[in-house]
Amino acid sequence: MMDKIKFKQVGKNDCDSFPLGNGDIGINVWAKENNTISMYISKTDSFSSALELLKIGKADIQLVADAPLKFQYYSLDTEAGICKIKYDIAEAIIFVDMNHPCIRIHVSSKEKIKVKVTNEIWRTHEKLVDGDWTSRKVEYGRTAGQDNIEEKIITYPDKQVEDYDDCIMWYHQNPDSHYENNLRHQEILAYKNLYDDPLLYRTFGACIMNHNREKKGKTHDICIGVLTEIIKNEKKFIKNLYRLTKKCVELSYEKCLKDHKKVWKELTDKSFIHVKGDEKASLVNSGYHLQRYMNICAGKGEFPIKFNGSIFTFSIPNHGQVFDPDYRMWGGCYWFQNTRLIYWSMMNAGDFEQMKPFFEMYEKAYDIVKAKTKEYYGIDGLLYPETMTPWGTHRNVDFGFKREGVPKGESTNMYLRFYHSGMLELVTMMIEYYHFTKDEKFKDDVLLKHAKGVLDFYFQRYQEKDENGKIVIYPSQALENWQDAKNPTDAVAGLQHVLNELGKLEIKNDLIRKSFEEYREMVPDIPMFMSGGRPDIYNLAMIKPALYYDKLGNVENPELYAVFPYRLFSFEKENVGIGRETFRRRSIRNYFGWTQDGIQAATLAIPQSARDFVEAKFCKWNDLAKFQAFWGPNFDWVPDQDHGASASIALQKMLIQCVDEKIYLFAGWPKEWDVTFKLFAYDNTVVEGELKNGEVINIKTTPENRINDIVIAFDKQHHSW
Repeated sequence: MMDKIKFKQVGKNDCDSFPLGNGDIGINVWAKENNTISMYISKTDSFSSALELLKIGKADIQLVADAPLKFQYYSLDTEAGICKIKYDIAEAIIFVDMNHPCIRIHVSSKEKIKVKVTNEIWRTHEKLVDGDWTSRKVEYGRTAGQDNIEEKIITYPDKQVEDYDDCIMWYHQNPDSHYENNLRHQEILAYKNLYDDPLLYRTFGACIMNHNREKKGKTHDICIGVLTEIIKNEKKFIKNLYRLTKKCVELSYEKCLKDHKKVWKELTDKSFIHVKGDEKASLVNSGYHLQRYMNICAGKGEFPIKFNGSIFTFSIPNHGQVFDPDYRMWGGCYWFQNTRLIYWSMMNAGDFEQMKPFFEMYEKAYDIVKAKTKEYYGIDGLLYPETMTPWGTHRNVDFGFKREGVPKGESTNMYLRFYHSGMLELVTMMIEYYHFTKDEKFKDDVLLKHAKGVLDFYFQRYQEKDENGKIVIYPSQALENWQDAKNPTDAVAGLQHVLNELGKLEIKNDLIRKSFEEYREMVPDIPMFMSGGRPDIYNLAMIKPALYYDKLGNVENPELYAVFPYRLFSFEKENVGIGRETFRRRSIRNYFGWTQDGIQAATLAIPQSARDFVEAKFCKWNDLAKFQAFWGPNFDWVPDQDHGASASIALQKMLIQCVDEKIYLFAGWPKEWDVTFKLFAYDNTVVEGELKNGEVINIKTTPENRINDIVIAFDKQHHSW
């Protein structure tokens, strides 16, 4: 159980807000002076014509009494998804309804008061962002999608609706779209019909209904309906939004609240990690819980969770300027390196429904990506870019504008030009999802199709063989880090791991199965350093970032991808010493943002390093924010979803790791921390247990027969070098 979070002073600004959401609709809510409650309203699919994820808008609710109200506190119950704002004679209960597309505010008071509701929109006129992208570094996040110099970058205004006298309504519509311009610039406009334009006429808005209409009363129920549609007819959208809100208003508040709490209880009871120990352990405990809370609040929309702020961005300074709450660094596209971490953290938590928007984005983009891969490379395979629009293309800025002499389809961005290995991790995540869920339809219809496409790309793209008949992966790069690399370890390890895991699956199609077997024989060895100068005497000692590598560009450790996500070197294997030595001597050591040192430490059963990592991450959030899970900005933006997700993965792996049929417990867990947990394992298995005063107690599994596969792994831990 986690105590309610309580702030006993009114918020100074939106940095003091609480996040709430139902998986699709979100709010940042905070108490202000003058008995006013403010909230930003957001949605997972409110993309502008330029692929910027916009807020729906802002609402203010003011409580007006005959005598001044005395503020007491505002609180967040993260196990019920409810915010309470308490005054001496009144209180407001606020939640985003888990079962209906609306926000509910219930105000009750001991004396009759008025409740005044207003809205605020800041996109009030058409605004042209001047200059090419190189002259707008601070605005880079805003314009990173629609940034072709020849294409005007316009912020379009919202529209206030005056058609009804019983509500406040406003909306935004995209009159144009970046979609076709993006395809045109990347020379694949011929394939536009393979994906429905997701931006043109995308329309989103909110409707506020206050049943007392500012009359005095002891109870006031306010309902805010929120809707997104792709629809050209604006009048029809207005009617649809009005009807949606009316339907929500007509429902019983008491029943909606009861049903809402029931959903949240089911989710919070589904899985958990409760850590007890010192002050840092307490912050680790709350940090894990709050990051999962954030995932639940934003994880069931049309699109995946945005790594750079989710739907809970607010106004913080950047490069000395303060932007409106729409702003986020790196814009509206999806970075695989960043987005993946959010979804890795959902597997042990059992949040498989929330993983679907992530996989569905790639599934929907499959046809256009397959067509453009054929167009660019003459290959019947898949090449998903690292920084990707929802429809599977590069951002224009990464594809590049000065393209003279650049091969067709190749990115001009040196960080991304030959960085293709994210696709292998995508397939790895699909395999893991199948291991957990045993969803045969997903395996046959999604996993194997993507695995074949990604592997076909690699083995058709890289046809040169070495003296041993192994493919030579060049030109290539090791992540963004080494931008000129031969046989980069992230790619080699990814190929080895994916093909090893595919070999364990039942594959009905003989041609596909045989092609995977043939590919497995052509994967090069993991690049290794020798210990000392005598390979005839010394064993292999360390993993290299690549067989050859040059042009350092970032702060990553590609060699440790052979530990996580690809688990070729891990605590249960004989080669664990190589993994640990590589980890000990890693050149980059970071404890913020998307870094994964702690995940790798847990995989190698090094509890002190894993503990240091999760403590550093969960104990650090934005200096301007009160709410712990407003991490960042780090490399990205606030709240930084990579930061909380990578710490969550590390904490999970400290407790539980699945290897084939075995379930290892406590491989990376410090005995000084007591813990009670309920987590998911392979084969639709739930594991519950407790560590108290260094003793393992109350381990049980569902189904019960899986208890035979449990291995307590304290004896696998490494404590000194």
